[in-house]
Amino acid sequence: MDRSGRSARAADYAASYQGWTGIRPMTANALPIIRTIAPRVTINVGHGMLIWTYAMGSAERAARLLGGV
Repeated sequence: MDRSGRSARAADYAASYQGWTGIRPMTANALPIIRTIAPRVTINVGHGMLIWTYAMGSAERAARLLGGV
C-alpha cells in the first residue's frame, strides 16, 4: 500500500484497455467451411474455439482443394 492507503499496482490495466475481443468466427453447427470460392482461392473458416483441434485436418483438405496434396 502507498501512503494514501491504496494498493500499489504494477500497471494500470484500465488505462491500457483497447477493446480487442479476439473474435473466433464459427458456424452454427461448429463445423468449418472449407471450399474453393474462385479459381486459386480457397477459404478455411468457421472453426470457432476448436481451431487447434481442426487445424491439421482442415489444412490437409484445403491443400487438396488447391491441388497440393
